[in-house]
Amino acid sequence: NGSFELLTDNSLTRLSGLTDSLSSRLVDSRILRSLETSVNYSIPKLGFPLKNSRWNDDAFSTKTEYAITHTVANQIFFDINLELRFNWRFEIQHNARKSSFIDFLELEWLDTTPQAAYLEQLERIYQDPILVGFAREDFRPQFTSIVRYRYRYSTIDPIKRDQGLFQEYSLAIAGNLPFLLDRYLITPNQVESSLPALGISGNRIEYAQFLKMTADFRRYVPMDVDNESIWATRFFAGFIHPYGKNSDVPINRRFFAGGNNDIRSYNVFRLGPGSLPSNQVPRNGGEIKLMLQTEVRQRFISNFMAADWYSVLFAETGNIWYGFRDLNLPDAQLELIRDGQFDPSRFYRQLPLIGGYGLRLDWDFVILRLDLAFRFRDVQQGWFNNSKPFFAFGIGHSF
Repeated sequence: NGSFELLTDNSLTRLSGLTDSLSSRLVDSRILRSLETSVNYSIPKLGFPLKNSRWNDDAFSTKTEYAITHTVANQIFFDINLELRFNWRFEIQHNARKSSFIDFLELEWLDTTPQAAYLEQLERIYQDPILVGFAREDFRPQFTSIVRYRYRYSTIDPIKRDQGLFQEYSLAIAGNLPFLLDRYLITPNQVESSLPALGISGNRIEYAQFLKMTADFRRYVPMDVDNESIWATRFFAGFIHPYGKNSDVPINRRFFAGGNNDIRSYNVFRLGPGSLPSNQVPRNGGEIKLMLQTEVRQRFISNFMAADWYSVLFAETGNIWYGFRDLNLPDAQLELIRDGQFDPSRFYRQLPLIGGYGLRLDWDFVILRLDLAFRFRDVQQGWFNNSKPFFAFGIGHSF
């Protein structure tokens, strides 16, 4: 799999939030690319250690899957030099509605590099070497191990999404395998919170222990007997909490907000944390995410060009925040990024309100989506002070 995106100077400056002189130096990021190679092997039954479980006989269907994935990518603010992942997963479909997914073992090695202009911009804004060093910590080589359980209940058509209920809950525990290697094998009776590079990199490989929980709830209600009008609602909540000696969370395991399938009217990953402007974010992503979306779809043309045509009105809100971990920053630096941290007494003031209208072309096999979104409330500029429209194109419903 691969994708390429060519950005002009004006687009790069607008998306990155950098000054013209700094964005012109992001030569490698003018063509954003993502390349992924994967090898998958699956068998239609549960293997070790669930080989003798009753699920093999009682479940509607079962599967064991092994996958190796290799990824490299160029982003606006950083490059992924290497992301190498191994996943060992069990899938159990209990019945037509209920399914369980068990990631028995997921291992990942991640190596990223920040853009020099991104770090220089932070130096210009904060003029603080401590915060720039805080940002650099995102880009140390990371080794992650994860054990994850996901439960899904679904009565919806995955393409039409015109009636029914979808619920998915997940719980993941990360970092325990490298901790055991660190504690009992590599440096017995001592915890370093890092592992030897083993020839992969010149630096020791960091690891983090954290708990990650998510809840995704969606409901689709027909408003008439012919399904000409559908009211769709989605609520998503996510929480990450690190523990152990290393309180960092790998950048690719955090929550992000913005994009065609998220909070429309914000470019992908460019909303939050909190009310921090995108060009003043020392550490990308967050440990807390809340999102609420709703839309009403009304069919106004049937079977034209072999498709049903729907008009859509939608509204949504949400954001990400830094969580409750110890950021290991002095009070003066914490104050500079306070607007990015979750505060129960004021987080609702950091929620944008997005609204707009769209068009859906609904064929039996695919749905074409066109949306025009507006920021009624901008996180930085407040109510009705940002009239710039945001155009979104996609395949399939946004949720």
